[in-house]
Amino acid sequence: MQAPGAGFGAVAAGTRPLIHARTRPITPARNLVDESDSESVSAFDDDADDTSDQEWAAADDLPARAAHHHHASSSSSSSTMPPAGVTAIPLPITETEPLLPASAARLRGERSWDATWATLKTRARYYVPALSWIPNYDPRNLPHDFLAGATVALLLLPQGLSYASSLAKLDPVIGLYTAFAPVAFYAFFGTSRQLSVGPEALVSILVGSAITKNAVLRMGDGTEFNEEAVMAERATLAATLSLLVGIFTFMLGFFRFGFIDSMLSRALLRGFITAVALVIMIEQAPTLLGMPLVPGGLPALEPLPPVFPIPPTVTSTMFWSTGTAEAVEPDEDEPSAFDLFLTLLDRLHETHAPTLLLSIISVAFLLITGAAKQRIANRFHRPWVKLIPEILILVVATITLSWAYDWCSQGIEILGRVRFSGLPVPRFPLLKPFSVIRGLTIPAILISVIGFVESIVVTKSYAGAHNYPVSRNRELVALGVANLAGAFFHAYPAFGSLARSRVADRVGARTQLAGLVAAGFVLVAIFCLLPCFEYLPKAVMAAIILVAALSLVETHDIAFMLQLHAWKDLMFMLFTFALTVFVSIEAGVLVSIALSLLLVVKDVAIPRITLLGRVRPATPAVPTARGTAISPSVLAQRRIKYRSMANFQDAHLPSANDDDDDTAGTVVVRIDEPLHFANTGELRDRLSRAERFGSLAAHPSETPRRRAPVRHVVFDVHHMPRIDASAVQILAEIVAQYRDREVAVSFVRLRPALRKKFARAGITAFVGEERFVRRIADALRGGPSGDGVHDAAVAVVEVGMAARDPGAEDGAVSAETSPLLR
Repeated sequence: MQAPGAGFGAVAAGTRPLIHARTRPITPARNLVDESDSESVSAFDDDADDTSDQEWAAADDLPARAAHHHHASSSSSSSTMPPAGVTAIPLPITETEPLLPASAARLRGERSWDATWATLKTRARYYVPALSWIPNYDPRNLPHDFLAGATVALLLLPQGLSYASSLAKLDPVIGLYTAFAPVAFYAFFGTSRQLSVGPEALVSILVGSAITKNAVLRMGDGTEFNEEAVMAERATLAATLSLLVGIFTFMLGFFRFGFIDSMLSRALLRGFITAVALVIMIEQAPTLLGMPLVPGGLPALEPLPPVFPIPPTVTSTMFWSTGTAEAVEPDEDEPSAFDLFLTLLDRLHETHAPTLLLSIISVAFLLITGAAKQRIANRFHRPWVKLIPEILILVVATITLSWAYDWCSQGIEILGRVRFSGLPVPRFPLLKPFSVIRGLTIPAILISVIGFVESIVVTKSYAGAHNYPVSRNRELVALGVANLAGAFFHAYPAFGSLARSRVADRVGARTQLAGLVAAGFVLVAIFCLLPCFEYLPKAVMAAIILVAALSLVETHDIAFMLQLHAWKDLMFMLFTFALTVFVSIEAGVLVSIALSLLLVVKDVAIPRITLLGRVRPATPAVPTARGTAISPSVLAQRRIKYRSMANFQDAHLPSANDDDDDTAGTVVVRIDEPLHFANTGELRDRLSRAERFGSLAAHPSETPRRRAPVRHVVFDVHHMPRIDASAVQILAEIVAQYRDREVAVSFVRLRPALRKKFARAGITAFVGEERFVRRIADALRGGPSGDGVHDAAVAVVEVGMAARDPGAEDGAVSAETSPLLR
């Protein structure tokens, strides 16, 4: 009978594999602790051997191990019979991964067009998810997706009209264009199944602010205000802005900058979003109160700062009084939200009572209906109640009443006839003059970042709830393509909406087909339902926007910061809030992003180092299993452990008052991250603080507390996997300064790959070869580790002490694992 091992060896040696395979060595189980923390490797010794011992053994004994492996392989292949009493179990030393057809053909040196085509199709399904979900669509999901798309479309229609006319200051039909083209294209390129792309309140007000700052006032005959020309100019700028936003968003995804959502401070963003919600409420207040408005949606004050500023190339600007324009020297910028609020207080006596009553009823209906739906669904277990479209009910009811009772003749402003001449033919947006592009570039970048951050939060939330993968970079690409397509259809920038996505999820959206269905309903409404919105009161649209702005205000984050006493985050949030309200939205966006990046840079620039102090356990000496007692001097030396002074209250720096005078004046520092050019600049200052104060948390104004001069600095660099040239140079300067002060320097557990850099930089020559050791105890003895017998005996003592110490740390090694105790 053939031995089990013989069959395995015959297959490995005598046959040729059918396909080429990629091989990689199987990682032994003992290497799984390579990156474990040094404080959790052993309950007793902070300087226990782990990864760097294995790496040193791998580097020093590589030729011997290779020869041994070759000899073992030859022996196993030449003998087919296992030793007596031993069952041969074939253990392959490699595991195989089948390659794609194109990769296998490339390894054989062949050129297979079929394999290349198969690879291209695989890649295409990855970058265009529609190629994956459309062919594999399950018809059972169709009712859910259709109902979800129809429900979302009922929200998109009134929101698109309201956001475009009241926030972005554009023709209402452009809001419907934005609810059609970007939504349809995202369904093909997006990875989220529940995200509803389209007009969004925060993005809309950013778009309106950017367009207002860059719009050119078009006058008909030089004295009369030409509203049609102004709106056409703003529509062109909106399409150009959508093009720029699409380009920037696509490039962010193409170059894999999807991590930017993690770099923005939540406190700063919360302060900015809350301020924007307040700005939206203030801007909608004139419409809700029925005050007389001028083009641009501002109350008619004399004089008003320019609503549509002339570019700097023109030496005059305009202000509105009675519908005519006069040339004056520009002396004021666009008014802030606080200025508009003061204006409203001065003009409260001009409030139109019927409009105010309609506004109060509309806001109350939306708020009460939303709360009632939530309570009924939760209390009576009727989830279908949440699907009632209260916004659509309000819009249909007010349009009917406005038409039946002629509210327009009673002073209630209505939307009026929407200018529409058919779906616009796709055309390239305006790219000249270049001053327009230059003026819209910064707002486009800010809108791209803010819009993506809002969208990715929704995307990751529902992806986690429904257990399907999403990619931040692919989402950036999808949103970029959606806005690029929208620019050709006269849309303004569109991103994901939390409220509409929540509705889509509640209705049961299963795939991206729900977005296509919503876009189809919007397209039908553009061609067939626009005349029905003629009698829609503007106060109702303002009420819809006001309720949407209230949903942006979240007090949970503020309460959480107060609970944690996070005063710095709270201060940042209030600063961004005040800047947005009292200065401008652009200032709030810029400061939010700039401060977030500065906080990240500040955190990166400070090296993470830990000051280790000595801890002398009160555990008695333990003899070995064979009854041989360990020398008391060895026990006294090895019982001294070094732990983080921030985590262990008993840890302290060695001083002249300690029993062991040899370690007095020793500073032990553990470097907990890779060193590079950005975080090494503060390393010298932090080491100096550790020497003078004996703590990294001490304030520079305090009196130095060290009682013994520093004579020895030990660097535990086990958790420093990488170091660049700039960091090596600074570290060499630090070592040279220590040498000039006659301070000894030791490096513990330095990785072999980094030791070559130290040798080339001259650090090895500065400190000496004997100062590169494997344990902190070896560094304190001033030389390399002892012989193997001594180390084994010490390990036995430490294992026994750990087994008897009831307060040992997590990760203590059991005595049963030591081969010397068996």
